Amino acid sequence: MILGYRPEACGMSGECTCYFVIEANGGVYPCDFYVLDKWYLGNIKDTGFGELSSSPKAIEFVESSKHIDPECPNCKWYSLCRGGCRRNREPFIDGKPALNYFCSSYKEFFEYAVPKLYEIAYSIKSNSRSHF
Repeated sequence: MILGYRPEACGMSGECTCYFVIEANGGVYPCDFYVLDKWYLGNIKDTGFGELSSSPKAIEFVESSKHIDPECPNCKWYSLCRGGCRRNREPFIDGKPALNYFCSSYKEFFEYAVPKLYEIAYSIKSNSRSHF
């Protein structure tokens, strides 16, 4: 992320994806934090992953996660946290997300760690060799 790569985990990507949770009975949910009746996508015994991930409920889940506090894009650390995980921006008030619960902690951490992380990232990049 420091060198501009997208994060692999959804928590710092600014939007959810469907990291399916499959319960013992086959019930499928889009995320381990949202194993709730509201976000039930279907049953893996009856429906394939392609259909589950393109279902209206899955699309609604992903789209609803893209809403962030209007302050976020103006923050100097936005490129690193992108608003953080959706669950830490709840509850939505009048359809609008709250500032991420960990916002002040992220800012403090990034202020302290980013210069050191740049050093590490550039060191790794300059010492890596392509094996292709």
